Amino acid sequence: MILEGIHARFLMGKTVGEGFAGLGEGVPVLAGAALERAGRSSIAALRR
Repeated sequence: MILEGIHARFLMGKTVGEGFAGLGEGVPVLAGAALERAGRSSIAALRR
């Protein structure tokens, strides 16, 4: 997930700027939303 990568870079000090400190909090929220949506998909392979 791109957001998780940006957060990891921030923790390593490689991404500097305002607003990056709170990005990590969004990772579980986005992952949960993606899993929920996949669970409702008409594609059987996504509903695991």
